[in-house]
Amino acid sequence: MHLLFQGDSITDADRLFYPEYHGYGYGYVGMIAKELLPKGYQVTNKGVNGNRAEELIKRWDRDCIRLHPDVVTILIGANEIWTGMDGGMKTTTEQFEHNLEFLIRETIEKTGARMILMEPFVFPYPAERLLWRPQLDEEIQVVRELARKYQTGLICLDGMFAKASIKHTYEELTLDGVHLTRLGHHMVKEAWLKEFFAL
Repeated sequence: MHLLFQGDSITDADRLFYPEYHGYGYGYVGMIAKELLPKGYQVTNKGVNGNRAEELIKRWDRDCIRLHPDVVTILIGANEIWTGMDGGMKTTTEQFEHNLEFLIRETIEKTGARMILMEPFVFPYPAERLLWRPQLDEEIQVVRELARKYQTGLICLDGMFAKASIKHTYEELTLDGVHLTRLGHHMVKEAWLKEFFAL
């Protein structure tokens, strides 16, 4: 079974920069690969640092459809907000929804793969990340509605990390409010495995 992971830097996790990661990255995908490769699964990480759903569309045929995956996981949405906050190209929630739905439809229609959507998330650390919350909440609702519409798997990462923040400090979970520590990636890995085996 071929498991394909798509997204931005959270999924990428320096997968191409360090040979010891074998193309899987140091993050949750690498952790999943370490657990599932010995069981005969094929794992491919195609996350790309800085990507938005718009960039995923441009490379979807090459980096998804032609790979013939059995399960496709997408974690996207942070850069739609980040680039707008930094004065770059702003992506509206409507554009995000259109782009993500295109990716889902293309995947299902052209590969027949099952899908797992993961909600984007943000920590209130540092405090200015709170400015992300209005658009992030809209994106989370989009992901939930599309998961329901297309009957995909769904992992509610924002809520998971909000709950984890009761027990753990923000510093234990995130580097900058967006990127994760090893513990944060481990939590994503555990949540993904639970959802995957329930598909």
